[in-house]
Amino acid sequence: MKKIIIILIISLSVYNCKAQVISLEEANTYFLSEDEGLPDHVTGVKDINNTLDEFLGVWTLDYNNKHYELTITKFESMLVDIPNDILLIKHKITDNNGVVLDDTTILPNKSPLIMKGRFFLSDNETYLVSYFGSNSKCGQFGDVIIYIDNDNVLGNEMIFHFDRGHDIINSNECTAPVTFPFPIDTFLTFTKQ
Repeated sequence: MKKIIIILIISLSVYNCKAQVISLEEANTYFLSEDEGLPDHVTGVKDINNTLDEFLGVWTLDYNNKHYELTITKFESMLVDIPNDILLIKHKITDNNGVVLDDTTILPNKSPLIMKGRFFLSDNETYLVSYFGSNSKCGQFGDVIIYIDNDNVLGNEMIFHFDRGHDIINSNECTAPVTFPFPIDTFLTFTKQ
């Protein structure tokens, strides 16, 4: 019986040495490389160094007669079958009269209309986010990059850039022009509330 317990302890120790949760920064080296993705021993990608924390909170901007409000939270998503910490961005856009033009703040976190983080770019400061609108099959999708403006002494400004997608999945169904909730190819500066 003693031998069985010792073998069990050794087996668990070996398994625990192989199974590993890695940081976002370490995972980023795999995401940006030419390799096949994360190694088999990785069991999770966590924000161990709290790198995402500077993005968390409510950010606002008044631009072109519209009020933009972003609510950014950290969320544990699944990357295939591996838990992965990402940012979620919910938005609410109103006109000057307070009329709501677009609002994803009331949607559940798993809604495809919620912007979802992917990974940091090679500078480990610029974060890539995916956007899919309700008419994504007609090209209403794109990428968003966000980063904290390090030139701002208070650290309360975030740069936001929306780049629309250019593919249409089914052109037969796409007769009306596609609109986007954010200005395209414009660097916007949001302020943390």
